[in-house]
Amino acid sequence: MSESKQNSSRLTQYLNVLDIDGDGKVDINDFLSLFGSGQKEAAALPELDTRVSEAWNRRSKDLDKLSVAIRDKVSSNRPLARKSSFSIADRRMNSILNRLQLDFNDSNLETLRAAYIDCLTKAKDIEEDISDLVAGSSLASDAERDKIEKRLDKARILQSHLVQKREDLIADFVASFSIYNVKISKEQAEVLLSRIDSGDVTRMTSVFAIVSQLTAQFSEAKEASGESTNTAQKYYAMYIGLLELQELIQSEYLERMDKSYLPGISSVMRDAEQLIAETQVLMKNMPTEHLRSYEHNLQSQEFTVEVASIYESALIEDRTRAIQARKIVRNLLRLAENTLKTVKVASDLVSLMKDSQGLYDEVMQLQTPSLVPFENLELKKEFQAVTEKLKSAG
Repeated sequence: MSESKQNSSRLTQYLNVLDIDGDGKVDINDFLSLFGSGQKEAAALPELDTRVSEAWNRRSKDLDKLSVAIRDKVSSNRPLARKSSFSIADRRMNSILNRLQLDFNDSNLETLRAAYIDCLTKAKDIEEDISDLVAGSSLASDAERDKIEKRLDKARILQSHLVQKREDLIADFVASFSIYNVKISKEQAEVLLSRIDSGDVTRMTSVFAIVSQLTAQFSEAKEASGESTNTAQKYYAMYIGLLELQELIQSEYLERMDKSYLPGISSVMRDAEQLIAETQVLMKNMPTEHLRSYEHNLQSQEFTVEVASIYESALIEDRTRAIQARKIVRNLLRLAENTLKTVKVASDLVSLMKDSQGLYDEVMQLQTPSLVPFENLELKKEFQAVTEKLKSAG
C-alpha cells in the first residue's frame, strides 16, 4: 500500500472513532453518547462545591451590583441585550461580567494547559538536538564522538523526563476536568490540549459549571426566604446576570472562531496547497534520481492538507454547536427578562430557575468538542504542527 493510501486509511480510522453508537453514521447522537452519559443526574462533587462557595464569597458584592443594575435597566424598560459603550451603567455591567469570567475560570486548568504546551515545545527542541548530535557523531573524530555520546546520553535522559512529565500533565488535566462532571479519557485530553480552542473549551466548562451551581443555590436561597417578591427579584436578577455571562463567553468564542481560528486554518491549507502545486511543477523538470525525494515531499504536503481539512471540519462543527448553545441561552435570557418584568408572585421566579437547570446540560453537551483520540503518532504530530501554525498566525 502506498504512503498516501496509508494516510487516507488512517484518516478514515480517525473519523470512524466518532461513530460511538455503531450505527454507521456520525451525528449528534454519537456526540451525546460520548459526553452525555452520567452528566444529567450527576451531583456536584465536593471540589466543585468548594469552588462555588469560594467564588460566591469573593464575588457576592459584584453579583449584588449586577443584580441592582439589571433591575434598574429592566424597570426603565431598556432591553438587556442592547448595551451602549456610552452608557456608564452598561460599562459597569460589562466590567462586572468580565471580572466574573476571570474569577470563575479555573486557573489550575489554565496552568496545566500552559505547562503542557511548554513541555511539547521542550520535547520538540530536545528531539532536534538529539537528531543533530546523532548526525554530528557520524562525522566526528573518535575523541569528539565520545563527547557527543555523553551529550546524547544527557539529552535522552531529559527526553525521557519530558515524556513522563507530559503523561503526568495529561493525567492531572483529566482529574481536574472531572471536577465539572465531564469525564474524558487521557487520549481525549491529549486531543483537547492540542487544539487551538482548548482555552475556550476549558473556560466554558469551568465557568458554566459554577454558573449552574450558583443558579441552583439562588433558587434554594429564595425558597428559604419565603414569598418575598423583593428577595425573589434580587436573586432572579443575579440569575439573569449569570445568563449574560454565559452569552458573553459564547460570543467571544464565536468571534475568535470567525476572526482567528477558521481564517488561520484556511491560511494553513492555502499555503500547503500552494506548496503542492510548486512541488508538482518542479517534479516535471527534475532528474529521475530526484523524483523519489519529491514524491515523499508531496505525500507529506498532501497529508498536511488532509489533517488541516479534518481540523477545519471539527472547528466548523464546534462553531455550529456553539451557535446552537448560544441560541438556547439567549432564548432563556429573553424569557427571564420578560418574567422579571411581569412577575407578581415570587414562586414563579423560583420555578423558572428550576426549569432552566436541565438546559445547562444541553448547553454544555452542545459546547463540548468532538475529542477523537489520535490513532497514530504521525497524525498526532501533524495535528499539533497545524495548531502551532495557527498560533503563529494569530
